[in-house]
Amino acid sequence: MFSLLFLVSSSYSLFALEITLDGAKENFQPYSTLHFKDENRFLCQKTENDFHVITQVVCAFSKKPSQDIQTLENNFFTIDSKIQNETFFLIVKPKYKLALYPIVFDFSKDDDVYQANVKLSKHWMLVGYIDKLPYIKNELKSDTGINFPFVMQSDKLPYVGGLDIKGNPVHIKKVQDVTDYLKIKKYYKEGKYEESLELIDEVMLDYPNSLFKAELLFYKIRVYTKLKYYDNLE
Repeated sequence: MFSLLFLVSSSYSLFALEITLDGAKENFQPYSTLHFKDENRFLCQKTENDFHVITQVVCAFSKKPSQDIQTLENNFFTIDSKIQNETFFLIVKPKYKLALYPIVFDFSKDDDVYQANVKLSKHWMLVGYIDKLPYIKNELKSDTGINFPFVMQSDKLPYVGGLDIKGNPVHIKKVQDVTDYLKIKKYYKEGKYEESLELIDEVMLDYPNSLFKAELLFYKIRVYTKLKYYDNLE
């Protein structure tokens, strides 16, 4: 499947509240995301019709803005505001379909994540879409199941391992196919073609799904050429 992402973003700040409105395309299908962020936890509540389709989302804040808020709108949302009983409300009405998610975890800081059904959050995301919800799959969870957290104690998400100045990964002693791949490159550069070929065969046997499979095949062809094993190239 070919997927194309095109992103347009607008951001607004009201007191401590930040509103970010994005538009994009996934696989040529347009969608939009709306983010509400505040320094304090706040409530966002959805209203559904008889067919479980969200018709409105209302978010309530204890603080009021210092000035009137104009209506915000794009192809997927209309965002209005009102003040009632000293409470500030943002009312989001979808033009197509809508999904609402609390953003509870910060993957760059939190060590574990799990399915969290919360009423209050500092960050809420709304996704407006026409037919198919982009990137996200909604799966029914069993009420009798156990919600185990996913723990990342050694590395926090999002995580990219260390690279040296040439782009080679470092601290890779536990990843043997990577270590052997670098050794194969070294053998080839030094003209040790028999040692290189032997190690290539061992790695491909021990790690058939290695990320370096294409590179290993490439070096195997180069080694065959250097050793003049032309019959093996067929």
